[in-house]
Amino acid sequence: MKKIIFLGASFQQLSPIEYANSRGYFTITCDNRPDNPGHRIANRSYNVSTTEKDHILAIAREENIDGVVCYGSDVSAPTAAYISENLGLPGNPYDSVVTLTNKNRFREFQKKNGFYYPKSLTIDSLDQLDQNLIDAELSGFSKKLVVKPVDANACKGISITDDRNKLADAISKAAEYSISKKVIIEEYVSRKSYQICGEGFLQDGLISFYSFANEHFTESTIVPVGESFPSIHPKSLTDKAAQE
Repeated sequence: MKKIIFLGASFQQLSPIEYANSRGYFTITCDNRPDNPGHRIANRSYNVSTTEKDHILAIAREENIDGVVCYGSDVSAPTAAYISENLGLPGNPYDSVVTLTNKNRFREFQKKNGFYYPKSLTIDSLDQLDQNLIDAELSGFSKKLVVKPVDANACKGISITDDRNKLADAISKAAEYSISKKVIIEEYVSRKSYQICGEGFLQDGLISFYSFANEHFTESTIVPVGESFPSIHPKSLTDKAAQE
């Protein structure tokens, strides 16, 4: 029986575990919340954080797994790539995944390759929290700013503010959610319509399929609440997004 490790066992991550069970795979879950429901339906479970890549790699070697699945979790994606790369299993390149999931590295990638990107400033340590220095660094930025952990999942630890006096608190909040304790400050980019989102499929390192959609938010939150297909954006805009 082939074995698959699943990184994450929350309610939102149940469907691929259930499918693998139905297809006769031996399922193994790794998640540091023992009460998450995926643990109960897996053949074997480990109470370990999905960001502990070397610990999970050791588990994967011991279990002699045939595949690793990361579903619905940005912070687990580097671990999945790390395991697949080290064990010679199908997966995405580790360096590419880290670039896409680390907000600071992604902004540097955009800048290097000539893509659109908002102005940004990275705070590598809370020791850099000198208000005068930060104000000087942000002098060319717009008034409204977004403060984010560089490596947290979804929208955790993110603040939007146009009050520079609240910036230090926003940075401290973001650092609490950051695995590396690094924070990025960006210019706020306002939306004139739905935010572009969508789905795609990579095959042999190339995009073989993609479909754009409309991202939905409530007025009081920055957390997406849904997507709708097809995209209502003009073709000129989606073509530009596809090209980048």
